[in-house]
Amino acid sequence: MSEPTSTPTRLLLHNVIARCTQLNIPATAILELTYRCNLRCVHCYIDIHDTDELTLEEWKEIIDQLKAMGTIYLLLTGGEAIIRTDFLEIATYARRSGFIINLMTNSTLLTDDVAQEIAELKPGSVTTSLYGVTAATHDAVTRVAGSYERTIEGIKLLVKYDLCPLVQTVVMKSNMQE
Repeated sequence: MSEPTSTPTRLLLHNVIARCTQLNIPATAILELTYRCNLRCVHCYIDIHDTDELTLEEWKEIIDQLKAMGTIYLLLTGGEAIIRTDFLEIATYARRSGFIINLMTNSTLLTDDVAQEIAELKPGSVTTSLYGVTAATHDAVTRVAGSYERTIEGIKLLVKYDLCPLVQTVVMKSNMQE
């Protein structure tokens, strides 16, 4: 399982990012691969239902441009990035291009095979959201019945493949007691 980043490593990363800033190099890029999502979270800011997404080849071109600029980290997110049938191809291309990739997912679409392939990419981090300690609270926030169980199963799959997912939440009146 991934160990927490040590102080010397954090200091080195801080120095690298500071140097990138001095040189006007975009150290980090967030790639929202899709607006689509299988959940309908009450707090979601994405109110776009357009499915006119960039193609795999267009994403590869953007990744190549970011590499040429000196970018180090890519955060792959969405909507729900894993909803794309070519998600693993995009992530693999980015990793093979030398990027440290990070993933933000709701974990509900993870399968054993997908979790294993993500683990093989050695992501810097995988972040997921959990909106309550009960299915009732979580599912009320996502507005999708069964999403709590699928999220928990996705987290377990990540752990199974020695990933240490960062679990985050949005605190709101409906879940603040949990």
